[in-house]
Amino acid sequence: MALNVIPPLLLSGIFTLRAPFTVVANTKYTVEAVRTYDEMIRLNVDIVAQVYTPVGLTKTSYDEDVLALAKLVSLTAPGLPTVYVPTTYIDKLPDDTAVSYDYVVLSISMGAVPSTLVDQLQQTTDEIQGVVSDLTGVVPTIEVNIAPSAGTVTAEQHRLNEQNRLNAIKRRNTEHAELIAANATIEQLRLIIADYEQRLTS
Repeated sequence: MALNVIPPLLLSGIFTLRAPFTVVANTKYTVEAVRTYDEMIRLNVDIVAQVYTPVGLTKTSYDEDVLALAKLVSLTAPGLPTVYVPTTYIDKLPDDTAVSYDYVVLSISMGAVPSTLVDQLQQTTDEIQGVVSDLTGVVPTIEVNIAPSAGTVTAEQHRLNEQNRLNAIKRRNTEHAELIAANATIEQLRLIIADYEQRLTS
């Protein structure tokens, strides 16, 4: 007799199913419902047509599951079709030590700016990438996305806007450029110290 593995409601993780039932590999599914076959029949659900036939099983398999007191489990995952599987086809429940992973996107809106500014964002994206990497250990993928606009401003308003924007800039060098400058200063001071030491010993 097949194993009859009945998961608790809302259990989440990586499920292993027996063929012909399948789930997307390495994807976390959640148990949204566990129904008895009697419940489904009372709801006028044709279990054979909706669960068994689509995966190539016949009424014989259904009858065997009824005798095994199987239940019908609904497994859901974001953006994927719900998987309906009899509990006799669940081979392994999720390992509760599995760690969930999600895609994380940090969004930055700069509002409406002159179109020419887009070509000047390389230093900005490098800085953002460096900060995120330094703080999280993750090297992010930085993309510049543009929403085209038909809006324009007068030349005089643009001049004022640009003046205000430039005045608001706090940093004009990258940390890398500052490090190079600092190292150059250190080297210059080292040479001065070496010169003084030579004079004192001569």
